Amino acid sequence: MQTVSELTASLKNLLEDSFRDVTLQGEISNFKIHTSGHCYFSLKDTTAQIQAVMFRSKAAGLKIIPKEGDSVIVKGQISVYEQRGQYQIIVSEMKPLGLGALLAKLEELKKFYASKGYFDKSHKKSLPPFPKRVGVITSQTGAVIHDIIQILKRRTGSFSLILNPVKVQGEGAALEIAAAIDQMNTYLLCDVMIIGRGGGSIEDLWAFNEAPVIEAIYRSQIPIISAVGHETDFTLSDMVADLRAPTPSAAAEIIIKERSSLLQELNNISSQLDSHVIQLIHFLKRILSHTIKHPFIQSQESLLGKYFQRVDEIAFKLTKDITKKLYLSKLDLSKKTALLEELKPQVRLQKQQKELLQLTLIIDQKMLLKLSQRQQLLEKYRSSFIAMNPKSILKRGYCLLFANNQLILSSIGHTSGEPIKAELADGTLHLHVH
Repeated sequence: MQTVSELTASLKNLLEDSFRDVTLQGEISNFKIHTSGHCYFSLKDTTAQIQAVMFRSKAAGLKIIPKEGDSVIVKGQISVYEQRGQYQIIVSEMKPLGLGALLAKLEELKKFYASKGYFDKSHKKSLPPFPKRVGVITSQTGAVIHDIIQILKRRTGSFSLILNPVKVQGEGAALEIAAAIDQMNTYLLCDVMIIGRGGGSIEDLWAFNEAPVIEAIYRSQIPIISAVGHETDFTLSDMVADLRAPTPSAAAEIIIKERSSLLQELNNISSQLDSHVIQLIHFLKRILSHTIKHPFIQSQESLLGKYFQRVDEIAFKLTKDITKKLYLSKLDLSKKTALLEELKPQVRLQKQQKELLQLTLIIDQKMLLKLSQRQQLLEKYRSSFIAMNPKSILKRGYCLLFANNQLILSSIGHTSGEPIKAELADGTLHLHVH
């Protein structure tokens, strides 16, 4: 005859000897973590269940704490808990099944590459402000490449795009993506690169979490924008890339943003320049008009000379200022033209250069016309001033009489024999009053 303890001990030894290394698949039920750190739960399927315990030393290694209903695979040893007389499995390893396994692996990879510094900001490269060639690594049959082309066409009109078609999911996709990134760098095929695909499940996007892709992005010398899935999707490629875009279309928008902003700024500067030149011309014209009409211009000959000179100075300054402004305008337009050479393909650039040259010729012609009109007006006023010169009047047979160096304006008040001086056009006569 045996006691209960003896029978239980025998069963315990039998089970532990027979089932030392057991692997089970099942669903978590009644999962609890004791204050001691030990985990207690049931593992069940459609027709049966078994009690399980995972002691603190093993539970500390769990990457994801399981929850009610999770499907898992556990490894351990069958044992008997003698106080209750029930058999159980003492779990040494636990791995999630399906989606849970992928999430656990994703978390593990994330920690691994973070520890190696792959996600550090110090490693990320700035995007070129004016890329001439855009590289795209995606499927050639998906909607991604068509969306990117549409965005670039709508916003820039012309562009250079290089597609390196790859598989974006399934077996071998990661190797193809990594090889395409390396090819772009080896042959310097582009200035900036977009890698991505449309949305999908974590399984569909998994190629962008695999080591070959992460390593290729990290060693790339060409800046990379990761545009994998939709805005809510997340991959390790997004974290290691130089920039993450919520969608492939957004990636295209980001690339051309700087170019569009600069073109708008150039248009604004051109408009401001035109306005400033016109205002300067009107201002100098008012100064010239005011100077010509000044009362001192109409006064005696002693005052006329310096105002003639002043008019010449103003005319010279007007010519010099307009010439200088025109030179600076041409210089500024030349700089902007050089900058546009980096923004646009050659055909469009040549067209704009021709238009710029035509505009410059028109400006030159208009400015020369304006200068000619101003010079003609100045010559007209000069002729008027010369005609008003008293000496011009004397040449017509008149003379000026002076007594005691005072101009004689009346015959009254002068005595016989008084000496007087007559100023003629060609000289001076000394006379006496009779």
